Amino acid sequence: SAAGSAPPPLLLLLLACAGLPAAGKPEAGDVGAAEGLSGRAAYVARFGACKDQLSLAALANRPQLPPTHPRGGCDYGSLPGYWNSTSRTPGATWRVLTRGCETLNLLPLHKRQASRACPDGPPAPPKLVLLLGDSVDREFTQDVAKYLGLDLIKCRRLRIIQPDCGDVVFATIHLYGVSPVRPWHYGIEDPYMSILPEALEYDWRGEFSLPDPDMVVINSNMWDLSRAWQLSQANLTKDWDQRVLPSEFVADWVKNATDLVDFVRGIFPNSVLGWHTIAPGAHNHDATGTMRHMSIGKRSFSVQLNAAGRMIAQRMGLILVDYEALVAGFHDWSYLKDNHHPTDKVQLEVANLYLNLVQQLPLVPPTSGSCPPTAN
Repeated sequence: SAAGSAPPPLLLLLLACAGLPAAGKPEAGDVGAAEGLSGRAAYVARFGACKDQLSLAALANRPQLPPTHPRGGCDYGSLPGYWNSTSRTPGATWRVLTRGCETLNLLPLHKRQASRACPDGPPAPPKLVLLLGDSVDREFTQDVAKYLGLDLIKCRRLRIIQPDCGDVVFATIHLYGVSPVRPWHYGIEDPYMSILPEALEYDWRGEFSLPDPDMVVINSNMWDLSRAWQLSQANLTKDWDQRVLPSEFVADWVKNATDLVDFVRGIFPNSVLGWHTIAPGAHNHDATGTMRHMSIGKRSFSVQLNAAGRMIAQRMGLILVDYEALVAGFHDWSYLKDNHHPTDKVQLEVANLYLNLVQQLPLVPPTSGSCPPTAN
């Protein structure tokens, strides 16, 4: 189904049979609808007031984002690389191999800039990187904040690392899947078409007056796989019993993910957009590669959606950060902190890739995985 359109009649019937309400229908937990509130009042009544304060000194007088971005530079997040066995320094472990696009370890500099006392006079405005994703991105911001020794500011749907005087500020807003219709993850009530405008209006801009981000990176593969599991539990699909996801499921996912990217592009027309893959979760050593966390299916499911995501990134001109490529060849327990979340070591290498990508703005790689200009 297209984003914003009504669910097809057949899906409405199936959802009703499964006891799952159709998209847009309020539930008992919807405080705003129950009390007849609307707008910001309903949003605050439902999710509560923000208790944390955000230091905005570093974001003052930030210039407008350029309306266009020239193509060039390096696609650090998807170029071939390897793990450097001689270094345990965060940011210096994953090395891009492509000549002329070697990654710099920007994490130590980022840490010094983010943790120092702000100098006298207006500081240089930092770049803003917003991650629209699931618990992989939530864990990312937690790991980076811990490494930097900075507070993680929480405001309803928004998580943002306290800017201080850093060069880059990371933030995340939770998405619960690319599908415009239910079910989403564990009874979540809202599609992204509601979540993003509300979080932007009432949290990002309304609570903290934040400008549009320089870069927005998207992924919700964990939630999308969980949705497929919920459909199977309701006996609405047999996809879960297959060794690979059916082509029809993947094609529908690609359509919905493409609609999501278009939706985000409409919200942030001047921001550089990106996509990331996920690191496949821990799986049982059986013939089907069943995940130990049952609700994310089989290892092949993650590989399929990652491949489809790479195709979307290339087709739509998105920056790509490829978690799967970073951990390829390793046993799952060497790169996971639990059944499906990457360790802080992996997350900090990804953070360094983001820093390298942001450093070259306004240059944006021509297409994901493309070769850089020949070095002189």
